[in-house]
Amino acid sequence: MCRFVVYKGPSILLSKLIATPEHSLIKQSYQATSWSGPLNGDGVGIGWYNQKITPAPALFKDVAPAWGNKNLLQLSSVIESNLAFAHVRAATGKTSISQDNCHPFSHGNYLWMHNGEVQNFNEVKRVLFSLVDDRFFNWVQGTTDSELVFYVLLSQVFKNNRPLDEKISIEEWKKQFKDLFHTLDKVTKDSGAVKPSHYNFVLSDGVNLFVTRYIGGVDRELTSEDRDMTLYYSYLDKQSVEHKADAIQSKDEHSGAPVMFASEQLTTDKDHWVEVPRNGLMIINEKNILEINQLS
Repeated sequence: MCRFVVYKGPSILLSKLIATPEHSLIKQSYQATSWSGPLNGDGVGIGWYNQKITPAPALFKDVAPAWGNKNLLQLSSVIESNLAFAHVRAATGKTSISQDNCHPFSHGNYLWMHNGEVQNFNEVKRVLFSLVDDRFFNWVQGTTDSELVFYVLLSQVFKNNRPLDEKISIEEWKKQFKDLFHTLDKVTKDSGAVKPSHYNFVLSDGVNLFVTRYIGGVDRELTSEDRDMTLYYSYLDKQSVEHKADAIQSKDEHSGAPVMFASEQLTTDKDHWVEVPRNGLMIINEKNILEINQLS
């Protein structure tokens, strides 16, 4: 499965997030440890905000693997951001290897990425497309379940021609995520899915950050054999990230310090990393205060 990292805090070089930690995202592209396959070599992408220039995020995507991508290394060594996503892809199903299928995905001020899969995607694709509003329909460029679900969510939130620049409250986002998972669960259950779907989603509007770790979509009780996609978070000491990336320090989870989410811990000191709860919605607000919600 794919691996990702997301950071929110004072601006730092992106290379400090994806290249220099001892178990960096680049290392995870060829030596992932917490899933059945070690390789995530079907593309790489980074998305970042620079609010001084524009509220919309910038993107870099490439189909070349992260482990030998000179452009990725050079760009990440000169780009700073206070809110950044990075993703290495392992293609699922019959989706092609292309830039359009690389994460993250963006629309307006929104940035999105995903680790996991919609089960029976080929069977439910038409149903999901039917939920995409006309004004978003032609923006779906790739063939992944991840991008399609992004536009299902945007269609749900901005229905009835609701302005895209309207500020959405955190309370409403909680409801919207619950509604999204209710829809996805119903669609996959109706398709007769035997295995559960996994939805480690990350969304930002450039101000707030929303991270989910969700498993569901089957018409049965989950068992111990139904594995979750791994996901961790850590509050950081900014100095340790900038100047000693292999010594990330954890802080109290409500301190408002810089925070990072990662599919796999970036350091060997695992006491500094906290597992995101199953079916949890993690919200980091403008002040970097964490709120943990249960979706089910």
